[in-house]
Amino acid sequence: MKLLAPILLLASITATFGQSGGRAPQTFDIVGKDGDLALRNLATQRYARNAEGTVTFTVGGSPAKGEWKARGLTMEANRMTVITQDGASGPTSVVRATIEGGRPWFEVLQPSAANAQTNQTIRLESPKVDYTATTETIVLAAPVQAVGRDAAAGRLWNLNGQNGKAVLYPREPKRADGAVVRSFDLAGPVTFSLESTTQRAGAAEKTTYKGSCNRLVFDDATKQIRLTGNVLLETDRFTLSGGKGAESALVQLDDQLKVVSVELSGSPGESRMQGGGR
Repeated sequence: MKLLAPILLLASITATFGQSGGRAPQTFDIVGKDGDLALRNLATQRYARNAEGTVTFTVGGSPAKGEWKARGLTMEANRMTVITQDGASGPTSVVRATIEGGRPWFEVLQPSAANAQTNQTIRLESPKVDYTATTETIVLAAPVQAVGRDAAAGRLWNLNGQNGKAVLYPREPKRADGAVVRSFDLAGPVTFSLESTTQRAGAAEKTTYKGSCNRLVFDDATKQIRLTGNVLLETDRFTLSGGKGAESALVQLDDQLKVVSVELSGSPGESRMQGGGR
């Protein structure tokens, strides 16, 4: 089949059809005219103009790929439902996106506060991801994996759990501390690791905290992580664990989201600190 000319679907959206040759199935892209919003590698698509002036795209691919450059969002899944809104004087934006099927992932990318020439990323993997732009809320179906990387700041974190909800900071106005996540609530069982690297006397010093719990809640406003239920927390030098009671741990972070203190509480006689590590 020959490459077809671009077909205008909407005032600011263009669809391009084509195939790579041979027997490969035909795929096509839907791209905003300014190039800021794109849905690519599509095998199926349906669009509908809604009464409130938004447009809903229901697309499929193996996998379908989405990108919203202005927000620093990319996503991938076999099925996507994306609601868009044409700006009065700006580019097309995403109002809501739901992705599922295959191995869906949703990624947020923005410059690191430690070095604006490099990026930090938050990658969320879940069988179903539901993003709402007006509240910057992401709802994640079980099971969930979340990974945050900021090489310039020397920070890496990894969370695994069941149902989760993340709330992001708006991309604009830019925050001086470069924070991406406002809050994260993850139901368990949860496993996690937090790694930070600090330069001391010209040498890299790495610290790792890892463990498990029944629930993990992060709040950027207080720079705290609260762990509840069957808490186990290990560092490079020791292990903290709770017993079978209503145990919890409060992890205090600094402005660079590196651990500065840990407070563990639980039923008397059940919480304990064990020597170990280096």
